Amino acid sequence: MRLLEAQQKGISASELFGGDAEAFAQSVVETLPTARKLEGAAYYIMIAWTALTILFLAEAVIGFGAQFAGYDGESLNRISVLAIILVAAGAIVLTEIFMKSLGKTADAGPQKPGINLKAIGVYLVIMVVVMVAGFSLRGMLPVFTVPPWVSLVLCIIGFLGLRFIFLRKR
Repeated sequence: MRLLEAQQKGISASELFGGDAEAFAQSVVETLPTARKLEGAAYYIMIAWTALTILFLAEAVIGFGAQFAGYDGESLNRISVLAIILVAAGAIVLTEIFMKSLGKTADAGPQKPGINLKAIGVYLVIMVVVMVAGFSLRGMLPVFTVPPWVSLVLCIIGFLGLRFIFLRKR
């Protein structure tokens, strides 16, 4: 915006930038606000939070769609604790696999690009352990009937939480 204003006043770009446009650009970049980097537990909580928010969005859409179509949909409104655990854990594992395959981690900067088969194997083993534990406990874990409007409220709370807890600026 400053360049346009300067041009309207008859000031050339070289006069505005002081002859070194790259240094000027670097100074502008340094004044920009930085995004807060999530690390450690907050990073993994955000991943699970996002996955559960999307789960409840899907539950709300499917539930309202079933009601609109005239279907009772009570079986569609049932969600188990196992499903919640698998969605949260699965999202974390899949995100880590994806980030590792891109050569990025939450804790470190860029790494050598390529597929890290060892990391993928470790995360897949963890996922299998979580699934086996979850399925062996499914008879003991409760199942809830969640009406679509409750799913919608939980989804809205999830999006608000993402915005105001995890995505706020410093």
